[in-house]
Amino acid sequence: MQLTAAACDLYGPGYVLHQVVTSVQTTTSTGFDGSSTLWLVLSLFGLQITSAFVKAHLRYHIELTGIQFSASVRTLLFESVLHPNDPSRQQTKSNAADVANLFAVDLLQLMKLTTSLTMMWITPVQITVVVVLLHQLVGWAIFVGVGVIVLILVTTSCLAASFRGYQRNLLQRKDARMQIVHDLFGSIAMVKLNAWEEQFLAKVTTLRHLELVAVWKYLRTFWLLATCMLTTPVVVTVSIFAAYTLWLQKLLTVATVFATLALFRSLQDALIQLPAGLTGLIQCMVSISRIQREIRLHATTVIHDDYSSPDDDDTVRDNGDNAVTIAQGTFAWDQGDDVEPVLTDVNVVLPRGTFTVICGAVGQGKSTLCAALLGELTTSQGHVSLGYGTVGYVAQRPWIQAATLRDNVLFGAPFDRVRYHQVLHTCGLTADVAAFPAGDRTEIGPKGVNLSGGQQARVSLARACYANPDMYILDAPLAAVDATVANHIFRHCFLSYMRHKTVVLVTHHPDILASPHVDRVLQVQNTNVVDITPAKPTDDAAHMEEKIPVLSNPKDDTFEGEDAFEPEGELVVAGDVVVAVEGRATGQVSKAVIHAYIQAIGGYSVLVVLFVLTVAVEAVRVVSDLCTTPISVAMPSNSSIALATLVTSTTKLGVYGLLIFTLCVCTMLQLFAVFVFTLRGSKRLFGEMMQGLLTAPVSFFDANPIGRLLNRLGDDVLQTDLSLPVALAPTLCETAMALSKIGTAVVITQWMGLLVLPLLFVYVKLGGYFLAPLRELNRLQKTARSPLLTVVSDGLDGAATIRAFRGQRTRVLRQHVALVDEFCATQVATAAVNQWFALRVELLSNGIVLALLIGVVVLHDSISPGLVGLVVAYGLSVPATLASLVTFWAQLEVAMIAPERLLEYIHLDKEGARHEPNDTTRGAEWPAQGHIAFENVSFQYSASGPLVLCHVSFQIQSGENVGVVGRTGAGKSSLVQTLFRMYPLTDGRIVIDGVDIATVGLRHLRSRMAIVPQNPVLFRGTIRHYLDPTDAFADDAPLWRALSQVELMDRVAHDEKKLHSEVAELGNNFSAGERQLLCLARALLRQAKVVVLDEATAAIDHDTDTRLQRVVREEFSKSTVLTIAHRLDTVLDYDRILVLDQGQVVQLDTPAALLAQRGGIFFDLVADGGYLVGGQDGDHGTCKYILEEVVPQ
Repeated sequence: MQLTAAACDLYGPGYVLHQVVTSVQTTTSTGFDGSSTLWLVLSLFGLQITSAFVKAHLRYHIELTGIQFSASVRTLLFESVLHPNDPSRQQTKSNAADVANLFAVDLLQLMKLTTSLTMMWITPVQITVVVVLLHQLVGWAIFVGVGVIVLILVTTSCLAASFRGYQRNLLQRKDARMQIVHDLFGSIAMVKLNAWEEQFLAKVTTLRHLELVAVWKYLRTFWLLATCMLTTPVVVTVSIFAAYTLWLQKLLTVATVFATLALFRSLQDALIQLPAGLTGLIQCMVSISRIQREIRLHATTVIHDDYSSPDDDDTVRDNGDNAVTIAQGTFAWDQGDDVEPVLTDVNVVLPRGTFTVICGAVGQGKSTLCAALLGELTTSQGHVSLGYGTVGYVAQRPWIQAATLRDNVLFGAPFDRVRYHQVLHTCGLTADVAAFPAGDRTEIGPKGVNLSGGQQARVSLARACYANPDMYILDAPLAAVDATVANHIFRHCFLSYMRHKTVVLVTHHPDILASPHVDRVLQVQNTNVVDITPAKPTDDAAHMEEKIPVLSNPKDDTFEGEDAFEPEGELVVAGDVVVAVEGRATGQVSKAVIHAYIQAIGGYSVLVVLFVLTVAVEAVRVVSDLCTTPISVAMPSNSSIALATLVTSTTKLGVYGLLIFTLCVCTMLQLFAVFVFTLRGSKRLFGEMMQGLLTAPVSFFDANPIGRLLNRLGDDVLQTDLSLPVALAPTLCETAMALSKIGTAVVITQWMGLLVLPLLFVYVKLGGYFLAPLRELNRLQKTARSPLLTVVSDGLDGAATIRAFRGQRTRVLRQHVALVDEFCATQVATAAVNQWFALRVELLSNGIVLALLIGVVVLHDSISPGLVGLVVAYGLSVPATLASLVTFWAQLEVAMIAPERLLEYIHLDKEGARHEPNDTTRGAEWPAQGHIAFENVSFQYSASGPLVLCHVSFQIQSGENVGVVGRTGAGKSSLVQTLFRMYPLTDGRIVIDGVDIATVGLRHLRSRMAIVPQNPVLFRGTIRHYLDPTDAFADDAPLWRALSQVELMDRVAHDEKKLHSEVAELGNNFSAGERQLLCLARALLRQAKVVVLDEATAAIDHDTDTRLQRVVREEFSKSTVLTIAHRLDTVLDYDRILVLDQGQVVQLDTPAALLAQRGGIFFDLVADGGYLVGGQDGDHGTCKYILEEVVPQ
């Protein structure tokens, strides 16, 4: 098909033009054969029509093949990153940001592969055929042109060789920027709480500058390539004419000149597209190598639908009566002799149906042992035998999907009403679900943003319970829940629902460790696993059995049904926060967007410059073509050449050569201007978009998944950087070329040329009709990519959970394939629409050619042979020019959607002023005392949502330590959100040291307080940079002191890089407890007057917690400390306790006074947590953490 189309395209310039011009030249001697010429024109028209249909179908199938290839690789890549037993990512060989960048950028490049490959082989074929035809016209002079072509091709080959290096460097720079962007917006709440926006913006700006340098090198090479290709036809033409006249000493005829010009013009559009094809091929090869490297990282084991252990001699699936048997096992995160093991000499036997607890100090490897049981580690030595069948896994950092609560629990399994309500009850979710606005149909935001930490843990636990597996591996699910809920889960879930199942639980809870229901206690210490199961005297066991009521069989439990989960009463969670549907503009790109982009590239003066340069290029081109007429009509073709004629012809040829040189210079200047100005616009748009995102409210990020942001920050930025300038430059060239060719031909053919005008009118109307659906389809493409990237991001975050559950990997892959199909459907529709329009454009173009050639035939007596040749040459090139114009104009329309989408994020609502005028007058000493007053504060996450804080009023004195307690979902975290102004208040105000915080700039407010969050996030960089992100400490001594206080000095000093040790993505090379300790160390360094500890030691063992609490009291003795705690022993010696329930303050007093009431929420929490001792026969006893004489009896 490609060869057929190429042959039809060369028929006109290669044969018809020469015959028509020759026929006109010989009119006076032999008479004009009008009928033969007309039949020649009609044959050309017929072949061009055939070529139009062939090329339309050919291009469609080429694009379709590219879409199918890209979709296949996309599916294979996602399948590989969910590969079972894949330890590679743990060692940061490839991180989530890098993989996400492959999906966001590299996979889009693969669609160009088939088009680029086709162009790479057909263009040399076309050049070869043209050279053969030219040899028939100009003889041996063609080899001078061939020499010039070879020289240019050698030059372009050298440029292409360097181009690949620039492309690889560009993608590496983009990867580096996307890593920081992924970290930044993946944990934007942490950034805002610590007022780190400026630091991150500076880091991103630095990386963006390096990326723009790489973009410029890329565009500079493309500029040279494009200049070579655009000027190749005219440079080769003038070299051939010079050789023909000066070397062969022959006179150029009209037929020879314009046939030569037409043949090279037939190559011009192919040569214009060749740089894009060549660069596209290079981009594809670089992207393929990157994707191939990622896939090979995961290609070490066979892929199965469910979890399967590594296929080696050391792992056995059938294990008799034991769920797990590990004999002298040594485990590492990766393979290789130089890889340091993380667990050594492990000897563990877990019989089926046993309840095993794993404990250990912070950072010792409890989660690592869970990973080993799941098969996520590499077995270096020893024998591992796994026979547990199916497994349910709850990760330490709960993985929550952006779906409804019911879908999160079901996790793709069929809905069983009885079992579903059993699970909600046993996991303590019944009351929470009943409080949600839409019950269990409430949509959960990205990463569980509208759930509390405890609710996230229980939803993750419910997912494992509903799967009803043979074995449960539970990594600290009780750390984020209060004592009452923990007690409920222990009794109803662990001891009842999970009985007769193999359970492995990670916990620090001392009562659970001492429980007679625990069959085995394993302590992880110094990479070893030690069995420390305490002896259980029979009397104590019997006593404990009496204290725990006999629970009914879960199958016999009855529930009220779904009606119990209808919303009722006042709500205490942000249940109505849902993922917003991604906005999509409609219609053509608005004038406001075009105006904004023009301003970004430098204003309307830049447009004037580009217009002048474009007109200059085309004016010089037309003048040079007109100059070929006097060169070629100096004498009939069969006359001998006199010396005077040769001199005259040489002079005219020199003028023609000068015009060609001017044309080359103007072309270079035009392309250079386009690339420089568009790069300036890209830089400005990205900077303004980052400002808009960093000042956007947290609610925006709650409603917009990370995949949506990565789509704009990845693909849309790439489109603005590269696709827009690469589309704009040829669009300007082709538009001017089409107008000049048609205009010149119409002027020459006089009234006959007016036949073209109706066709041009139809062309314009057809273009308007075509561009409207094309724009919408491309917007749909970008919208369809966002959920695709979100699924990829979710899959990377929850890969271990997905692999653990039987069949879930297959389900997630099918979900991904379904989204890929939706995305590909938009691409196929776009390809079909493109070729639908291209076919009609070519048909219209052929009509224009027919009208012009008929005009030449009719007016042959009144038009000179030279002008006839010019009209025919221009007419024959019109179809290719208009087809290229359509292609580039469509690409420009598509590329302009990228800045349109970037501008949407530039104009986001602001969360509040970063700086207020009074910030400087208050000075760095504010707050000096730390006095906090909540005055009738009410708060809701959205205007239509429920109140999560209801008329809260209390005061905290300077230097006071206050514990904030309450059941899960009571509003504790919401209290912190309001204190840091993460959301606007619905009513009331918060005052710190007499200043309403609403009048304080956000940066000033947040930077004057310190917080250790429940789920701390560490960002890529060094430990030193994390501890001191603003470089406030020139000396390392304070940093080492803080690390020593949180007992991490030995851990950091052990690394050879010390404080400059690398922090992996999200701090994954540190345990959850170590991440909390690093956050606490940073808070110690800040020495703020207001300190918030939000479950700051939930992932830390009790002994370490006790020592850290002593450090907190000593170091923050002059600060006001608010501690949110489920582990009540951390706050029982605080000055006061603030108790929240359903968003209201229900108790506020000293711990002793609250306990003396012998009732109330706080007393119940203390009692449920096992903190009372000595109570018998109705006497509740005394809190063992408070002096007995303080509590009234």
